[in-house]
Amino acid sequence: MSKQIRGLICAILMLWSTSGHSESLFGTPVSIGMHIGTVHIPSYELNGFNPGVYVRTDKNFLAGAYYNSYRRPTVYVAWQSPELLRTSLVGGVATGYKQGEVLQIGMGLSALGGLSLRLFNANSATGRLLYIPRLQPGGIELYHFTLEWSFK
Repeated sequence: MSKQIRGLICAILMLWSTSGHSESLFGTPVSIGMHIGTVHIPSYELNGFNPGVYVRTDKNFLAGAYYNSYRRPTVYVAWQSPELLRTSLVGGVATGYKQGEVLQIGMGLSALGGLSLRLFNANSATGRLLYIPRLQPGGIELYHFTLEWSFK
């Protein structure tokens, strides 16, 4: 079993775990989402089709996996701040990136962060756009689209 798959299994189990009748530290899963695609500026011929899945908890923790812009599998865990005017901050750690592609923090992990905008709510579906700014000269900025369904 690859490290990516083991990481995803561990992340999802952490978010879903409960101890007896007490609530998990990470909360209870309330929605599942799909990573759809990314627009890169400039594109540098990066992969714009980034399929993947994630789980969100009632405490705004996220865990998921997707096929990244460098055509490698990525597993991540993150936290999203409460929304203010349909926007929130997202920060976490991810695997699947090499030195020089994104900010490395050690142990094979990269920093993950950006600004999330809720585009729409329709019944139990939500569309989101994640903006990650350019952090260095010659770098890229990106806009990543996801769809999410609530089951609460």
